[in-house]
Amino acid sequence: MLPQVEEILAIFKKHGDLNYGESMSVLSHSIQSGLIARNLGLTDSLLVAAYLHDIGHICPLFEGVKNSMMDGYGLNEHDLLGAHFLERKGFDETVTIPIRNHVASKRYLCLKDESYFSKLSKASVTTLDFQGGVMDAYESLIFENSPFFEESLSLRKIDDEAKEENFIVTDFHLNDMAEILNQYLIKLS
Repeated sequence: MLPQVEEILAIFKKHGDLNYGESMSVLSHSIQSGLIARNLGLTDSLLVAAYLHDIGHICPLFEGVKNSMMDGYGLNEHDLLGAHFLERKGFDETVTIPIRNHVASKRYLCLKDESYFSKLSKASVTTLDFQGGVMDAYESLIFENSPFFEESLSLRKIDDEAKEENFIVTDFHLNDMAEILNQYLIKLS
């Protein structure tokens, strides 16, 4: 297994049980997201992004970096922290840009889809204020023309769906995720 995949597994094993305002851990949510992406038959890069989109909540803890918390709802700017961390580990922009944009996608969808806000979890509603609130028309125009716009929206919708409270993560799930990450990075090299 590649060293960066071993490090990611170590991060999830050490800090993945962090509760960030949802009724599940970061690890449970991440595994559920990956499984949903796989069931939808999405591209390899979106599958990897689904598994890793919230690593920004826990990778700074592993590295000993302090960042501002959102009143018990995880780390502020976790989208940017996670994308930057994964860039340093060799993941390409097809993975990191949708991760970087998954918070912006929530802000965008709140503007563009009248029913979207009502479907958000309590934690997602609370963190929206920390994350800049609903996008305005100008921001949305810029966002619509950004790279990987559609992929970013797809990742956000997976993020919203992957919230089964009693989901149990097994060693099989962790090993399967690690194998997917490992194969993806091998293809990039």
